[in-house]
Amino acid sequence: MDQFLTALRGPQQQQQVTVADTLNKLADRCQQSTQLADRRAAVLALRGLSRDYKQEVGTVALNALLTVLEHDASVDEEIAKAVLQTINTLCEVDIEIANKADREAALAHTDAVLANPTYTQKLLALIQHDASYVRLGAIHLLNTLLSNRRAPVQAHFVNAPESSRIVIALLEEKRDVIRTGQPIHRLCPREC
Repeated sequence: MDQFLTALRGPQQQQQVTVADTLNKLADRCQQSTQLADRRAAVLALRGLSRDYKQEVGTVALNALLTVLEHDASVDEEIAKAVLQTINTLCEVDIEIANKADREAALAHTDAVLANPTYTQKLLALIQHDASYVRLGAIHLLNTLLSNRRAPVQAHFVNAPESSRIVIALLEEKRDVIRTGQPIHRLCPREC
């Protein structure tokens, strides 16, 4: 009887899966999977983990998330929304709750996003997306980046082709949620 119960339960000493192992597998799946659905599932899982393990997700998976932003966000609305929300969560600083380590991690994540102007230009392109929740996600992330590091975002904005036209179109937007969702006027330097 004991052998039967042992066979049903399996080995008693199963290995515990750590958060780091899970994050490594998900980041690997984001970067190396050939199927868009697999990358989408990985991004959705990272979005869920980013709420509780912000520093760990940022350290392990931010580069993978930026790769997904660059290559897949314009192709699939669901993956665009998820990756924008995840990166925003990683870069966001909650002033009331954040301790120094959390703030430093969020600023480091912001610096990683702003290290390549391609990502800022991709955000500007996503502001023109047809799906309003993708547009709103791009606006939220852009606002978070502006709140954390205004000067680099403004520099990327000035150097980006057609960025003025995109922001003007956003300010003229008729839909109230998009138009008044975030203060985009901060893109302009003080003398604008």
